[in-house]
Amino acid sequence: SMQVTVEDVNGNQSIFAGTQAHKDTVAPSPPTSAAVAAGTSNVADSINMTNVDNVVVSVELPDDYKGTEQVTVTLTGGTTASATVLSPIYGGSILVNQLDASALADGTIAISVDVVDPAGNSVNFTGTPCMKDTAPPAAPTSIAIPSGTSNPANVINNQTETAVDVMVDYDNSMTGMETAILHMTGASGDRTSTVLAGPVPVPSGGGMATFSGVNAGRLDDGPISLAITITDAQFNEATFTGTSATKDTVGPLAPLTAHVWETSANPTNFINA
Repeated sequence: SMQVTVEDVNGNQSIFAGTQAHKDTVAPSPPTSAAVAAGTSNVADSINMTNVDNVVVSVELPDDYKGTEQVTVTLTGGTTASATVLSPIYGGSILVNQLDASALADGTIAISVDVVDPAGNSVNFTGTPCMKDTAPPAAPTSIAIPSGTSNPANVINNQTETAVDVMVDYDNSMTGMETAILHMTGASGDRTSTVLAGPVPVPSGGGMATFSGVNAGRLDDGPISLAITITDAQFNEATFTGTSATKDTVGPLAPLTAHVWETSANPTNFINA
């Protein structure tokens, strides 16, 4: 409680009761964990090109929280990004989102949590560092249908349309942790259709690899576009366009006749000694 006594030179007093104050010097209990949560497009403890502008950090709070504490999560990597939420009563697991890490440098990102109660007491907790990697996979050197025993290069014909081979020359920066999906797109009736193949693993160190036996039967004759999407271990992905192909499955017109010609040595349609 607070009381103010005022006395003048003649000994007269006035007593005033002030506003009651509360002494609280106990800091909040620190969180027990804080880490970037796994999502639909990122693994745990990672920031990639899909979640970089909305990183979600999972924080575990002790059960003595009163629901009045301010919880601030800060990401640090060259610069900082932070977001603040109000704690739930009795603590527990909370998700702090809307953390925009776009301005942070790729590499190791530190995570810290500051908790402040209404009295201004505070505690700091260091969370699990995460890795920021927002670099997309490198582009292949080429994506094309190779020539084969039954087709010229970049051609799908009536002998190969249900078993098309597409050859990709991957960049040498590939680590072997990437996967690739082939997109083969063309007309199908009155609409555009895409045939997908994969995902397949990308060879470590890059080099040549083949999507084998792709069924392009549902695509109409005409131009066919090729593309692949490469996704790395951090879920960064990029799509690359290859060399266009032509589908032509119409055979040449059949001859009107075919027979053994008559000569001085044989009659028509006869082969003799």
